Amino acid sequence: MGEYFKESPKRAFFLFLIVLSAVSTYLAVTGYEGEPNTQTWLREFSIEIFGVLVTFIGFELTVGRRLRIDEARQRFASLLEQAIDGHGESLTRLIETKQLPGQDLQKAKWAGKNLDGVDLHNVNLSHANLRGTYLQNTNLQGAVLAQADMEGAYMRQVNLEGAQLNWANMPSVDLTRAVLYGASLRSVNMQNAKMRWANLSRANLEEANLRGADLHASEIMEADLHAAQLQGARLARANLQNALLQETDLQGVSLIGANLRGTNLSFANLMDADLAEAEFDADTIMPNGKRWTPQTEWKRFTDPFHPRFWVPRQ
Repeated sequence: MGEYFKESPKRAFFLFLIVLSAVSTYLAVTGYEGEPNTQTWLREFSIEIFGVLVTFIGFELTVGRRLRIDEARQRFASLLEQAIDGHGESLTRLIETKQLPGQDLQKAKWAGKNLDGVDLHNVNLSHANLRGTYLQNTNLQGAVLAQADMEGAYMRQVNLEGAQLNWANMPSVDLTRAVLYGASLRSVNMQNAKMRWANLSRANLEEANLRGADLHASEIMEADLHAAQLQGARLARANLQNALLQETDLQGVSLIGANLRGTNLSFANLMDADLAEAEFDADTIMPNGKRWTPQTEWKRFTDPFHPRFWVPRQ
């Protein structure tokens, strides 16, 4: 007990005031066998002690609480700094606090870390090193990952809705069944990425590098792929309805059974592309700028040996 109060002088003082107030009040109320002036003094003294006690409690509830909050903030800031620097134990403790959403985590060194299912919505991870990081089921909705390095990251079923990934380096990333609805991916490097059954609807993929990417059966409705590089990509059964693919390089792309209704392919390069069973409508814009009709001969745009082969000028 002595050690407890030695380490906590404020608690000892608080207890002293309580005892003193109780004793003086008891003597003043029950009567003190002595001079009348002494009994009067005891009553006044007990009132004064009670006032001190109330003041002390008020101080603890205001100034003391603020001091504790400041100390907690300083400890969290220190923990955050260590975690960003890649300290594994600090990162684990930081995740346990559940205070990561919205934090500034720029340049985090989390290569190879396990962040499975962690809530990271609205965080700033721009310029972060996330190479080979395990991010399955992680919530990165609204996160900023501009120029982050995520090469080879495992991001199956990750939520990147509305995230900003402009100029990010993501070759060979696994985004199977990931949600990237409305995400900004301008000039992103996603070469050889796995994005089967991913949702990229309304995403901005202007000038993105998607060479060799697997987008089988992905939802890419109303996405902007202007001037994107998709050579050798797999888009079989993909839904590209109303997507913008102007000046997009689709050379050698598999578009078997793809939904190209309303898709704008003006000035796109379709040489050697496979359009078997692909679906079109009157709103589909062909590479030469004309609308699709049932009489449209697609081999004119895909077969370099076609006598009327059309390819956009370089």
